[in-house]
Amino acid sequence: VHDHITGDCVCQNPGYGLLHMNGQLTCQPPCEWSKGLVHNNDGDCVCNNPAYELLKIDGKQKCKPPCSQEAGLVHNHEGDCICKNPAYELLKINGKQQCKPPCSHEAGLAHDQTTGDCVCLDSGYELLSMNGQQACKPPCEGSRGLVRGAGGGCICSDATYELLSINGEQICKPPCPHGAGLVHNSEGVCACKDPDYELLLINGEQQCKPPCSEAGLVHDQTTGDCVCSNSGYELVHMNGQQTCKPPCEGSRGL
Repeated sequence: VHDHITGDCVCQNPGYGLLHMNGQLTCQPPCEWSKGLVHNNDGDCVCNNPAYELLKIDGKQKCKPPCSQEAGLVHNHEGDCICKNPAYELLKINGKQQCKPPCSHEAGLAHDQTTGDCVCLDSGYELLSMNGQQACKPPCEGSRGLVRGAGGGCICSDATYELLSINGEQICKPPCPHGAGLVHNSEGVCACKDPDYELLLINGEQQCKPPCSEAGLVHDQTTGDCVCSNSGYELVHMNGQQTCKPPCEGSRGL
C-alpha cells in the first residue's frame, strides 16, 4: 500500500519488513535478530551464522549450534543438544560435547576427562570386563602368588596354596596340615594351633607335638614322641606325667 504521508510503498502489515528482491519490492515476516535470523536473497529467514541450524521451537524459528550426530547428539524441544540415547551421559571432552555410556560409580568407575571412556576411579585398580559389565578390581600381585580368577577376584596361581588376608593384603601361602595340628598365624606362617605345643620337623614335614618338659625327655627325631635322652633309661608314666627312670634289672629281682 502507499504511505499516506510520503506516498512510498510500504507493507500493509506494519510488522513485516519491506525487502528488495530481484528488483522488486516485497513484504516478508520479520526475522528476529535476537534469535540469530536474517533474510536471505529469497526473503526467507535464515541463520546469520551459516554454521548454525534453523529450528522451529514453540512455533518460532530460532538458530542453534549444530548437534554432532557422530557424538550421539540431537536437539531437544528447547533447541539444546542432548544425548540421542537417554541412557547416555552428556560430557564435555576437549571442549566438545559428547555422549558416552554411563560409568557405574558402584563398580568404582568414572569418565576419563580426555577420552570420555570409563576408567577406574582408583588409578591403582584394574579395569575388567565381567559378564559384559565393566568393573574395577584390586591388582593381583604376582609377587604374592596371585593371578586373576574367572570371577574377577584374585586367586592363588598354585592351586594347592591357600589365599590369606594378612594386614589387609591378600597373599598365597602353602597349606598348613590341620591333621598335624597346624594353622596359619597372623604372618601367614604355619604354627601350632595349640600354643602349648612345639613345632617340629619330622621326616621333612612339620608337626605339632606336646612339649617334653620333664627332665630327661626329648623328642624322637622320627616320630616326635617324647623319649628318654638317656637311651638306657626307661620311659615311665606316673600320675599322668611321663618321666625317665633307670631300668629295674630283673636279674636283681627288681
